[in-house]
Amino acid sequence: MNRKSLYLCPLVALLIFSLLPSMGAGEGTFSLVSAETGSGGVPLPLNHTVEVGSSTLYRARVINGLNRSVTATFVAAGLPEGATAVMTPSQATLGEGEELTVEILLTLTESLSYETGVTTFEIRALEGEEVLSVLPVTFVPIFQANFTARWDNMEERTEVTGFTDQRLFVSLEVKNLATFRDDIVLDLVSAPSWADITFSDGEDSVILTLSPGEVRSVSLLLDLKEEGEGEVILRATSMASLYQREKLSVNLFLEIKAMGEIPLQTKLSQEEVWLEENIPVEISVEVRNPNPHPLSVYLTTTLEGDIEESYLEVSASPGEAVEVGPGEVAVWTLSVELTGSQSSGSWGIVKLRFWSQEGSLLGEGELKLYVNPTPHLSINTGPPPVLSPSGRGVINITLTNTGNCPLMGFFYADHVPAGLTVILPVRLLELPLDNWVSLRAEVIAAENITPGELQVTFLFNGYFRDSELLPFTENVTVKVNVVGEPRLHVGFASGRGYLLVNQSEVCSVEVFVTNSGTLTSSPCTLELYEVSRSFSRQLDTTEYLPPLSPGENRTYTFHITPSPSTVRIEVVVRSEECSASADLPVTIYTKPTLPKGSSAQGGISTGIAVGAAAASAMGGAALAMLFSRNEGVQLAFHKALIPLYSKLSPDEILNNKIRREIYQYIKSHPGEHFRSILLNLGLTNGTLAYHLYTLEKEELIKSRKDGLYRRFYPTGYKVEPVIPTNGMGQIYRLIVSEPGITQKEVSERLGIPSSSVNYSVKKLRRQGLIEIRREGRYTRLYPSHKGG
Repeated sequence: MNRKSLYLCPLVALLIFSLLPSMGAGEGTFSLVSAETGSGGVPLPLNHTVEVGSSTLYRARVINGLNRSVTATFVAAGLPEGATAVMTPSQATLGEGEELTVEILLTLTESLSYETGVTTFEIRALEGEEVLSVLPVTFVPIFQANFTARWDNMEERTEVTGFTDQRLFVSLEVKNLATFRDDIVLDLVSAPSWADITFSDGEDSVILTLSPGEVRSVSLLLDLKEEGEGEVILRATSMASLYQREKLSVNLFLEIKAMGEIPLQTKLSQEEVWLEENIPVEISVEVRNPNPHPLSVYLTTTLEGDIEESYLEVSASPGEAVEVGPGEVAVWTLSVELTGSQSSGSWGIVKLRFWSQEGSLLGEGELKLYVNPTPHLSINTGPPPVLSPSGRGVINITLTNTGNCPLMGFFYADHVPAGLTVILPVRLLELPLDNWVSLRAEVIAAENITPGELQVTFLFNGYFRDSELLPFTENVTVKVNVVGEPRLHVGFASGRGYLLVNQSEVCSVEVFVTNSGTLTSSPCTLELYEVSRSFSRQLDTTEYLPPLSPGENRTYTFHITPSPSTVRIEVVVRSEECSASADLPVTIYTKPTLPKGSSAQGGISTGIAVGAAAASAMGGAALAMLFSRNEGVQLAFHKALIPLYSKLSPDEILNNKIRREIYQYIKSHPGEHFRSILLNLGLTNGTLAYHLYTLEKEELIKSRKDGLYRRFYPTGYKVEPVIPTNGMGQIYRLIVSEPGITQKEVSERLGIPSSSVNYSVKKLRRQGLIEIRREGRYTRLYPSHKGG
């Protein structure tokens, strides 16, 4: 089928689909027609010519001829791989008789096959899964082939000289400059009869599949059979251009010369050398001239293989030309040194070429290089933790494979001093080259531990992998500083665990304070609060305590008259270093009016009976939750009671002293979590939970979940993202200071392995701190609006 016939297909299809609405019956039809018109307003077929790597815009008219409203979805069907179509809008609701214009943006990407010809696909209007109407759309892809082919001297013509019975390699480079994937065919057009010329795979032609911008090198093998001079012609052709009937090809010319000079005879003191980093090796090279005439010879070296040339220093002495008479032997000293880390098993070949002053090749030799396995593990433990007795700390450990071979093994605490416990899950670690892993060891100090500097030894015990598994160990010692601290405890001396008192009656409360720590405390304050279901009020009973020595215990007596609504008495002791609190449940009895002749002594007895009944009604489970030492259980219990508290008016929100103190603390310490507020203000779980609930409900504060914590902020406070402070933070700050930097540049600038940079970049992107953009051949990094 010719191209003119293909252009008629959409027009015929359009005519058929335009007749379909008239074939409907009953409720009418829903139509999709071309919105592109010619002279006289006649609809034109949707048929565009599009260059690969670009886009085109079609317009279609939607007509709802149904006698009802329709919500239609517009989709493309039948598109080949490498073509995408975006509808605007992709969905619309049209009333009876309503019309709408839909734009179709067609994009042809680089992955579209150059074998793709004139293509017709469909735009479908769907209501649910029902097809309401179909409109054919056609595009003609244009593949503009473009490439370059050059010898290794970056020219289309070069020359090479050798000897008879010598094999030479010549390299050429092909680059695809088109916007699509193309196949470039290299074939041999002509060659001298005295030379066998093939590609490195032994064939006389090769096909290179190249993505846009991709560069590929190819080697041509010259086997010089006889002496002579001649020209080799090589042709490079774009397959895509053949499909477009616009053949694009490039001819490369190679002048070759084979000389009959007898090659020099070379002998190396070592033909294979095993290298270790920064250890130079010297090799003696003897060269004999078998020709009947003297030769002026100089030596050049080139490197092949997977050892990076920038990490290998090769020098020859003498560096100038040497006069070698007939049958004489000249000696060169070759020095080879590995100056940078290379993977174990990497190899290379130093090609030795001996030249005449006229530029003729007189002889060759080669030295094989191998890299010895050198395992090395860098262990970074960060700052030493500081603990108090019964305290906990964390040792962050980073293991980095800085050697030239993979490592595998176990990392664990090998020596732990008495009084310390180290929790570090043991698992098999595999560390490829330039890879790293982060571990977290939790350290717990015993309550009776003696303060001082202790040392914990960690051990990596495993193997490094070369041709076989070989044992490898590495250890590190971490200092743990244990410091003493005061530890205050406070409680009520009442043996019953609760207080029974008649209304308006003065009662005595005994409070004890104990320092169970290892250091003397600073001066303390001792405060009493009465707590009801709707308020918490400090009693005028503040005591100022002198410092408490380790193990010291003091008792204080307070005389108070609780309010009728008091449900418990709370005592709080505070010093600069720590604080503690305790609760004492209170039952208040109203003194009954007694009939004449009755004894007033029955009041307290009646109160005891009522109190016992109330305690029984609470149930054992509720009491267990109330007096539990578990913070989560207490918090859940007190939150459950919050709905029982009185509703406060707006004017009363900050009238309460404790609530005002909590609000002021959050304003001056935004981001503090529940436990930190509890300890710094010396409150109980229930009191703090109630007041935080009230402040947040009245929109004076807000809270955010942060891992295991819930943090509190004043309303209106901007919560900034958490910027990392470790090695990942270095990478983030560099991206902020140099937007558009590449991962390779980050690795070189900071001296961080590329695999570590790749891991950190992915994590920063997941946190929303950076953006990754593809710009041409490069992937660049930018700070996001959230982080930057």
